[in-house]
Amino acid sequence: MNEINPVIIDRFLYYLSEKCTDASIKRYKSLLSAIMERAVKFDLLEKNYVRYADVYKSKIETSEKNVLNAEEVSYILNELKDSEIYPIIVMICFYGLRRGECLGLTWDNIDFDNELIYIRNTVTISNNKAYFQERCKTKSSERTLKMSPDIKDLLYKVKQNQLRNVNEYRINKNIYNLVFTDEYGSMYNPINVSQRFRYFINKHDILRRTIILL
Repeated sequence: MNEINPVIIDRFLYYLSEKCTDASIKRYKSLLSAIMERAVKFDLLEKNYVRYADVYKSKIETSEKNVLNAEEVSYILNELKDSEIYPIIVMICFYGLRRGECLGLTWDNIDFDNELIYIRNTVTISNNKAYFQERCKTKSSERTLKMSPDIKDLLYKVKQNQLRNVNEYRINKNIYNLVFTDEYGSMYNPINVSQRFRYFINKHDILRRTIILL
């Protein structure tokens, strides 16, 4: 502790600016400041040098992210209408859901009578494997959405298709009662859904730029 001085703190923050984003720099600086405050409290340091340190902006170049406009979304959905992932992409576009939130929807979350959709669960990834989580990552992520007539019709068709697959294949792996599954009822891996979407985009040469959707 005795070796810590303003120059060392300044060099460390400058080093972070070359390696981290602005958000990460802010987190590290806050953490370091909290540690220094404790050190001052216990007379291990004379003062919290982080308070007086310069703030360096990140030197990392971030690529410009292009978001689809309404016309592009409409075109893609029209081209995707016969695809297996079409209902998933519709829900993501219409409600702005995250992949995991959409794939984590269960039929218990779908209230056809009151036309409501409850976002309560999610599907996460660990070591490239998909895992169902009974709770969203944060409490604020849990919310209730109004079901439009078009979405209601879409979900009815998804449910009918699931029942048809169960009767046809005589197998149902849908242990979590998920809304979106493959034909055997298995949970989708978010990575695979993204790969299918990007493959579709590249195959049809729809957009030659970064797409922030999945």
